[in-house]
Amino acid sequence: MSRPLRILLAAGALVLVVAASVLAAPSDRGRDRMAPVAASHQPSPGQGETADEGPPSAELLDRLVTRLGEAGVNTDAGTIEALAADHGVGGAVRLLVWSQQSGISTGDLAGMLDPDAGIGWGEIARQLNADNDALSLHPGIGSVMGNAGGNGQGLGRANAPGQQKQGE
Repeated sequence: MSRPLRILLAAGALVLVVAASVLAAPSDRGRDRMAPVAASHQPSPGQGETADEGPPSAELLDRLVTRLGEAGVNTDAGTIEALAADHGVGGAVRLLVWSQQSGISTGDLAGMLDPDAGIGWGEIARQLNADNDALSLHPGIGSVMGNAGGNGQGLGRANAPGQQKQGE
């Protein structure tokens, strides 16, 4: 094989390796769109992380009280705010809904969280559901925040954001 042909083949192989490396490298594209999803799976504040979003606004607290009331959970803004300080807004909603449905206090439910041992919201829901066949707890809060379809205008659990399967 002639020397120019070997150089051309080596250069082509180098271009191929560089192109494959670029295509295989992680990209920042889409990261901004995925941030809300990724944020929902972070450890709860008070469990080794701190909230950088600050306390919920009065408007958000009022909306949460209304939505929880529509889901059959009677609470007030102060209770939600106190729970959110330690567990985030989503954690506060979960604790209040699960407490209402299971009869277990919010403090006892919060005490079950142990991220170091891999016990998060999903594992707690599985444990509680296994202990009581009448329960059907879900770690997602879309059924409550989507108004659970209670007045015909909410999304309900089946149609809550993130609940729809790909290809449907």
